[in-house]
Amino acid sequence: MNTIAHITSPWVDRKRQPPYPQRPLPRKPKVKPGRDKALTLAAGFRCRGGIILCADSEITRSGILKVPGNKILTAKHGGVSLAVTGAGDWSTVQMTFQKIADKFDQLGDPDLTLPAIQQIIEQTILGVYDTFVSVDRENPAFTIIAATRTTDEELNLLFSHQSPTVVRCDGFDCTGAGEILASYLADIFYEPDSSINRGVFLAAYVLRLAKTYVSGVGGRSDILLMTPDGEMRFQRRDFVKDLEGTFERFDAILNPILFSLPDIHLPEDQFDEKLADFNTKIRGLRQQLKEGHKLDFLSELDDLLDSPFS
Repeated sequence: MNTIAHITSPWVDRKRQPPYPQRPLPRKPKVKPGRDKALTLAAGFRCRGGIILCADSEITRSGILKVPGNKILTAKHGGVSLAVTGAGDWSTVQMTFQKIADKFDQLGDPDLTLPAIQQIIEQTILGVYDTFVSVDRENPAFTIIAATRTTDEELNLLFSHQSPTVVRCDGFDCTGAGEILASYLADIFYEPDSSINRGVFLAAYVLRLAKTYVSGVGGRSDILLMTPDGEMRFQRRDFVKDLEGTFERFDAILNPILFSLPDIHLPEDQFDEKLADFNTKIRGLRQQLKEGHKLDFLSELDDLLDSPFS
């Protein structure tokens, strides 16, 4: 027997074996026709004088078609006010909201406290999960952010993140594709004692950047304010759009001065020139916004600043 051939024969035999079975690649989840995917940014936060909910308005249908939609839903029954936004399968979020609103109607006109409202929302979400998961296990999760005003005139911000558990939020909460960016910006700019006008400005600022940099976030920016009297006011779209334009132009004005500040080798006279140019442009931008809206919107917000916040 040829020793070399005998030693090498296993390698020869191995080549003759059928190729090793390859592990199949995971299948890409199919998007069911008609299903609305809300790749969104939705946020809610408390301010001095009210609660603000905000969201973009772009909904993707069948994974292809982008259409505008309203991602902030409202209902009022007796002394109870409810506003809901969220992320995930948007048709499921809408269904959950409708079921919650229907339960309020079925109760007549009771004195609903926060624990009672939390229980209603939790039971509704639990029922939706039980049904939804059994029908479609590919994407059962959804998130809800809700602002409520109870009959005892208490405002509360609630959230349910992909579970039936409903938790009270005392600050800022967000969900959706733009959640990381929004959380970062809130960490910088949000303060629980912020006035409601600052809250509206923050909502517009966060939504503008999310629509610019986050895939799936787009369309118009919707901002709703719930006040202690239970009123729910959508902010004027023309003003919100102008706010976004103002912030965009501000970023361009800020750029030259931002990196001049730490440049200690820049002569002081040149830094003073950049600073003066910055001040001139900022004042012009502010005046442009004033002339465009005559302060009517801002005055309306200022009237609410003295309202107590529970």
